Amino acid sequence: MKIQGLMYSPIVKPQAFTSDVDKDIDKIREKRDSLKNSLSQNRDSQSSVKDRISSVESDISRQNSNINTEQSEISLEQEKLARSREKLQSDREKLERLQSRMSQLRDQYQNISTEVSKLNDIY
Repeated sequence: MKIQGLMYSPIVKPQAFTSDVDKDIDKIREKRDSLKNSLSQNRDSQSSVKDRISSVESDISRQNSNINTEQSEISLEQEKLARSREKLQSDREKLERLQSRMSQLRDQYQNISTEVSKLNDIY
């Protein structure tokens, strides 16, 4: 072939060189494909981990809500218990006053009875 007055002869690569280059290119392609697969697997794993994290966060949130509800219920029960203790103490004090009054009334009755008996003896 003649190109603008020069003789053109295609450059012929030696077969061994072409084979080595092709092997290197194939290795690079295999490595690239391997890296793409690895990247894809990592993305899938990352997505799976994110889903698990989201699930755990949801569980934690639900448990925190349950804890808050139980703490509120405990607080209400503690308030009821405190009111019950106060009422019990008040009732004890009333009972003591009533018992004291009952004792006074018995003494008065006894005194009146004694006086009536004396009066009956006189008449």
